[in-house]
Amino acid sequence: MAPPSQNSKLPWGMGLLTTFCIILAFVFHSRWERPVSQWPMNLPLRTYTFVDHPHLRDFDNAEAGQFWGAMVWHDWWDAEWRDDAGRRFPRGIDVFHKMHCLIAIREEFANLAMDDARPAKRQVASEPQTGSHEKRVVDLTLNQNHLEHCFDFLRQDILCAADMTLEPLAEGYVETDGQGVEHQCKDWRVLLDLMKLPDMDEI
Repeated sequence: MAPPSQNSKLPWGMGLLTTFCIILAFVFHSRWERPVSQWPMNLPLRTYTFVDHPHLRDFDNAEAGQFWGAMVWHDWWDAEWRDDAGRRFPRGIDVFHKMHCLIAIREEFANLAMDDARPAKRQVASEPQTGSHEKRVVDLTLNQNHLEHCFDFLRQDILCAADMTLEPLAEGYVETDGQGVEHQCKDWRVLLDLMKLPDMDEI
């Protein structure tokens, strides 16, 4: 029986090369393409009970900082969307913009709270409703515990609201600053009027 000719091996070689190229193209496509979703996105409702998360609280815990840093991907402002016509466009999502800002503020608070030169106590003015002009002493350790709680509470509140407004990139920016973007909001003026509080957007 004659050995197979070079010509008979050629289709097998071409087939393997083609398969390899397809796999390689798929790997690079999966790695580099940004997530694509259809807009508008209607999120389903869920019942969620706010609870304390001790592993997210400590300002002096490096692992807690890593947990916070992993809550939003680095290019949160560069998610890719498709409109009804199938056109693709980059937009940031408001809920992740809020989380990004909260994480950045928490990081700065953590640095300040862990500063060895920071005093343990300080004097602050009494609250106006007390009618007193005397200063009161505030224990900054207790204040730190309060702030740690507040960051976790605000994190859950941002996710609960999950504002899905898309934020376009500002001119000359690689990120979105969120300004000039129209949102569908609850009319907070009704609540402020009921509570006899000023509306800062009208000042």
